[in-house]
Amino acid sequence: MDTNSIITKGESESVIVVNDDVNGPPVIQKFFSKLNINIEKNRWTCCCNICSLSVTDTYKTTSNFLKHIKTKHRLAFDEWKDSTNNKRQQLLTNSLIRNLIINMSLPLSIVDNESFMNFMLDVDPKYKMINRRDITRSFLPIMYKKCIKKLQDICNRSKYVSLTLDIWSDRRMRSYFGITLHTIIDDQYKTYVLSFERLKGKHSGDKLAAEFDRVIQMYNLKDKLVRIVTDNASNNQAAFDNLILPGFEEYFNDIDDDQSERETSDEDSDNNELYENSQLQAEEVDDDIYGTTLNAPPAALIPSLTTS
Repeated sequence: MDTNSIITKGESESVIVVNDDVNGPPVIQKFFSKLNINIEKNRWTCCCNICSLSVTDTYKTTSNFLKHIKTKHRLAFDEWKDSTNNKRQQLLTNSLIRNLIINMSLPLSIVDNESFMNFMLDVDPKYKMINRRDITRSFLPIMYKKCIKKLQDICNRSKYVSLTLDIWSDRRMRSYFGITLHTIIDDQYKTYVLSFERLKGKHSGDKLAAEFDRVIQMYNLKDKLVRIVTDNASNNQAAFDNLILPGFEEYFNDIDDDQSERETSDEDSDNNELYENSQLQAEEVDDDIYGTTLNAPPAALIPSLTTS
């Protein structure tokens, strides 16, 4: 066991005094402190946190420590064991919901299936199968809140974001309104689904705008949104045609400046090319035409120089 220690030398033994924050066996971490290791005798001693009695055992074994807690502090020992089992129970339950029900889209009724229950008994005989009611009323809402919190943290780290909005209908013609976030964090492109809500009734522009505003407020995106992508459905146009994006102008200022510079440069290049072509065409015409165009007024000169 790794230790942070102080070594003291007596007449015939060396003792390592281990700090209380050093990791040890679970029973020692839970019920004991003041751990001393006697190197010469290959023993270690701890002080019980409940009754202050010193307990000694062979180094790296815990049978005496467990025996002391079981016989002297049975209630505390039972509570500790139940807590340990609960951690395993919680781990398997979370894995079942996350991997099977959410990621694999298996139905909630799987927890009522006898074959699946037998399988879980093989995984852990002490596991107590959860029921559908607990999944829908407890576990899923808790996981949902954790996901929302993580998404809010991601949005807080984003400087600029764009959103994709779409309405989707399933085979039973139930409609859903989805909003997807796109952003760049630490030079890496990220995309997340922020909302996928059921739409009931008519898909009016006001209803879409209200759901959009709810998501913007939930994730605090008001000053970060630079672009919205939708289809050309009339309800989308009614909902977002007059929308002003606060972050749009700031985000695209540099891009507009660069574009203006490129357009100016292209315009100068076109003028130079026009001038060079004009000179070339003027040299290619015969003397009679050259004399005619040279004496012509400016308005008549331009088309003659640009005619191929």
